[in-house]
Amino acid sequence: IAGASVTPQNVPARLVPLEGTSAARTSDGRTVVTFDFVTPNANVGAVAFESATREFSRRVTFETANAGVTGSDLVWEDAGAATISRFFAGRPELTVDLGNRHARMLRATIQNGNDLPLASLRVTPLGYEHHLIFRADPATAYRLLWDNPAAAAPTYDLADLLAHESWRPGAVATLGAAASTALETLQSPARTTPWLQQAALPIALCIAFFALGAIALLSLRSKPSS
Repeated sequence: IAGASVTPQNVPARLVPLEGTSAARTSDGRTVVTFDFVTPNANVGAVAFESATREFSRRVTFETANAGVTGSDLVWEDAGAATISRFFAGRPELTVDLGNRHARMLRATIQNGNDLPLASLRVTPLGYEHHLIFRADPATAYRLLWDNPAAAAPTYDLADLLAHESWRPGAVATLGAAASTALETLQSPARTTPWLQQAALPIALCIAFFALGAIALLSLRSKPSS
């Protein structure tokens, strides 16, 4: 190869919903939605809004906090402001880009003014999806450790590789007949026993019987007559 040129492709980062707890309250012409992502420095990239209100326009301000515990000691910092809107004509503006922020808590304040609060309001914080790419040694086991106790175990591309692999038969064989694997009483194979060993006991009994008979006859002959 004399030369090569590579054209880089800028793939936009993917935003996914962030997990955490949320609380909402409406008072004094404002709707305040607060999120707690449990762990500090959650990566917040945007906030998406959904509502059943057909037409609306609302000013929204955002604040973040990164305290270790919730309570009155939280220090909220300004994270920007935007207008969310939807009308019959034109493109709705329902997702606000917050940049690449890191915080444990997020607060969104919707200014309703004299209008009714947004119906069936749903606010979804979004974070950037991260990938860890490295050269793995097949003989080494790896674990992903970080400060989020709710982190899921890593997934690998072996399943995708096997699903797209071109499988070819490597060998053809015929299986034998089926056999039961149930436990059965084992029987020893019959052994051929010589006839002398089989008749040893009867022969011994006969010899003993004749010996006793001979001793008895000798005793009777040697007894003096009266």
